[in-house]
Amino acid sequence: MNTQERYDEISRLSGMSEDIIRRVLKASRQSLAQSLKNGDRATLPGICTIYPELKSKILIGGQPSTYVKLKASASSALATELENVSKFETESDRDEQRQEEEKGYARLNIVNPELSRYNDSRPGIRTTQIAALL
Repeated sequence: MNTQERYDEISRLSGMSEDIIRRVLKASRQSLAQSLKNGDRATLPGICTIYPELKSKILIGGQPSTYVKLKASASSALATELENVSKFETESDRDEQRQEEEKGYARLNIVNPELSRYNDSRPGIRTTQIAALL
């Protein structure tokens, strides 16, 4: 997923504008950078913790140089969400799942034609809600 797609996804999930998402992420990046520059760990709540480590190396010509090496560890909340992933979900998997759901809805509507008058574009009981009502 590229950066623009990430902004769009976060905007869609949160209901906030892309401008707000960009400002929050920019402020988060600046805050993280400041913490790491001070040698402190930087935490993205619910995502990960980043640990800085000051390293040194010798450049060609014998000049010493220092740099910051970063290590990150996933938060327990993120690890829990990914705990039961047995494979990565692809777009074709999602298409296949939608087709199976549509076939199931079609079968329900054939069994009970009364349900066919309800669809996602109009208010009312949807076929996916019938089981919850029983």
